[in-house]
Amino acid sequence: MTVPQFPLHTTIPVAEGIYMLKGEGGNIGVLAGEDGVFLIDDQYAVLSDKIIAAIEEISQLTNQEQDVP
Repeated sequence: MTVPQFPLHTTIPVAEGIYMLKGEGGNIGVLAGEDGVFLIDDQYAVLSDKIIAAIEEISQLTNQEQDVP
């Protein structure tokens, strides 16, 4: 599986459907599942567009994994 990356952050898979975005400004927890994506963040507005882009990539990966029989 290719893990999405964005500047100044690293996406770390923790468990199935659970990721940590690690980098400048702190860490963000992401739970991606069939019903959507849940984000745990302590607010770092400067990078919000890049964070949303990384979450969209995680969501797409999760949807692709669920489509595999």
